[in-house]
Amino acid sequence: MNDLSEYLERKASLEAQIAEDRLSSRGRVLAEVVLAIQEFEFSMEELFRFRTKRKAIPRYFDPVSGAIWSGRGREPHWIRGKDRRQFELTDGSKVDLGEK
Repeated sequence: MNDLSEYLERKASLEAQIAEDRLSSRGRVLAEVVLAIQEFEFSMEELFRFRTKRKAIPRYFDPVSGAIWSGRGREPHWIRGKDRRQFELTDGSKVDLGEK
């Protein structure tokens, strides 16, 4: 047997041992985590801080269809290949999105 095949066999054996040890330790580690959460009275918000996505501000407006686009993602068909300046919303303009 050459050195490479011996190394590969040892590697496979070690990886199997690691997987077995990791699996046997999971329950103990999870129990420790749960105990610490209870002991220190962590809330769900402290453990899992969910960030809400901010809605992108519309930057372009299609006067024909009334569609808006923030400039993020794929270009809509109504602006593709055209000069974007003609669809730009000015700083002071607002578009009624029909949202309440």
